[in-house]
Amino acid sequence: MITLTGSATLMDTLAFDTAPPARRLIELLKERGWTQLERVDPTRGAAGTRPEDTAVQSSRCERCGR
Repeated sequence: MITLTGSATLMDTLAFDTAPPARRLIELLKERGWTQLERVDPTRGAAGTRPEDTAVQSSRCERCGR
């Protein structure tokens, strides 16, 4: 298990208990050499391509844009 602090251990345990495949996923990542996970910002423009974003845009008033 990859841990940084006590709270990380708690979060790992919670994830493994609520989503059993998560434990196997971590094992497979370790087998493939992944020892550190880090946040990567999404590519520019990617947010506008999600279905949720287009649904919100299409529900706006054509007259005033709200």
